[in-house]
Amino acid sequence: MKRTINSTGRKKLPQDGLVIRLNEPVDGTPRTFTAHFPGVAKLGLPPDARIYVEPYVAQSSMRFPFGSVAVPLSPEDTTLRELDDGPVLFRVKIVDEAGGSGRILAAANEISSRGREDDESRKSLLPIRRTDLGEELWTLRILRDQGPELCVNNRVPGLADRVPVDPLLQGLILPVVLRQIVPAILDTDDGASWQEDWKAWASRLVDEPLEWEIDAEDDDAVAEIVDRLMHAFLARQRYATRVKELQEVSRNG
Repeated sequence: MKRTINSTGRKKLPQDGLVIRLNEPVDGTPRTFTAHFPGVAKLGLPPDARIYVEPYVAQSSMRFPFGSVAVPLSPEDTTLRELDDGPVLFRVKIVDEAGGSGRILAAANEISSRGREDDESRKSLLPIRRTDLGEELWTLRILRDQGPELCVNNRVPGLADRVPVDPLLQGLILPVVLRQIVPAILDTDDGASWQEDWKAWASRLVDEPLEWEIDAEDDDAVAEIVDRLMHAFLARQRYATRVKELQEVSRNG
């Protein structure tokens, strides 16, 4: 019998109260994950409401029961056998199953795997996430609630570690990233904190407030902001000059 889910009146789970860690494959072993819910107890939800975690990649997904609000319990097996290759995101749902209603009381979507030791990376405007991207070296992922992440292919040893220190890689990647992020910042329907953080960064970059109250569909207005930010960003970072200097040092060394 197919269970229907009623989402009327659901609450939004605060993502800073959810701790999910993805264990990337090593030597061909399948991916697994762990999940903890330190913020759920503060929401005043029924103690017998059930917790479910749904990892997903594109159209493939799985569902794992994690006990109840009063007694969260991790399943013995969290192997992601049925997911496609690619970056994994997670949904968390708190479901009232009393009387078979299946009503979703609270939920969070587009959760990336970040553990407590990743708290420092959360403060970054563009955290780097190591993940299997197949033959793609990197991609930008923008999560509606959490903001942009630079996903770097973990199949290439040391690539993610080079990005923060290699001006050649930075010069090839970050201008492209900036051009993609500006339209997402202009999506004022969201009003997420990460957007405000990026706006503050952009104003500091050009040393004056920027006008963000524009239509994201206005290509000319978007291009004007992108050009101003790009000019200031590249002038500060000097990628071509730094790469040339490193090449000269290498030749003379």
